[in-house]
Amino acid sequence: MPETFRPEYKEILSSIELKVVDPVGDKNFMVAFDGKTEAECRAYNNAIAYVLKKEGLRPFHQMGTTPNGQHEPGHHAWEIWSDATREKLEALLPQIETEAKVWLEQS
Repeated sequence: MPETFRPEYKEILSSIELKVVDPVGDKNFMVAFDGKTEAECRAYNNAIAYVLKKEGLRPFHQMGTTPNGQHEPGHHAWEIWSDATREKLEALLPQIETEAKVWLEQS
């Protein structure tokens, strides 16, 4: 059952740090965050997927806390499987934050 919106979700949004991770080895640029609750992980995962797809990028949920734990609390990283630059991804971070807030309010 999804958690209901609580006022502290506004604090959650300010405590999540979205970051762009540079390519390493066979991995491309990634957008990553560390989530503390299932609700915030779901919100950020959905927001990242939505915004990146809308921009024509091909995101792949590369890393969750466990293979079956798509929204479990912990580290999450979305690899970009198309041409992207750090500047373009950093410019999208505010849109992802806004979208995550909408998802949190709906959960």
